[in-house]
Amino acid sequence: MSHYLTEFPDYDAQLPMINGFVDDSWHNDTCPSLFNAVHNLKLWCEYASPALRNGAKRFILYYQDIEESANDLLILESDSLDDIKDIIKKWTTQ
Repeated sequence: MSHYLTEFPDYDAQLPMINGFVDDSWHNDTCPSLFNAVHNLKLWCEYASPALRNGAKRFILYYQDIEESANDLLILESDSLDDIKDIIKKWTTQ
């Protein structure tokens, strides 16, 4: 069983497969997540059903400041995985 399914057994989708990202889900968070340690990118993957979300978009990408979480930077919120993948590509090839 995938890590996110252990932490979120009621999750209603599969986590996307994105090169360089690993399942970083933890049950005390509001939804599963992926993390890219090379670029410190955290991708929150909300539930597919809008009724199960906290009013958020499906995908929320942050630059995560490992030293000081108050400095985390929101990069993009989107219901489109293609939009997320496009911005990840731009962010990681700079």
